[in-house]
Amino acid sequence: MITLVSSSLISHIQENCESVVLKGIGPQPVIGKLIKNTAISIGHTTMYWDVCVIDMTDTIILGLDFLNA
Repeated sequence: MITLVSSSLISHIQENCESVVLKGIGPQPVIGKLIKNTAISIGHTTMYWDVCVIDMTDTIILGLDFLNA
């Protein structure tokens, strides 16, 4: 599972980002944008990670890819 970020947190999405189809979020597939090397700060630590930006009510959902790293 990839880390998901709300589109409300990302002010500018580049046009050349890869579009991805996400399944399992609800009854309909969701289209997201894959953004590579996004800065994620937790406390005093900043990591750069690939995330998928979608319209959602949560701010961020850390995926197993991030939690396993």
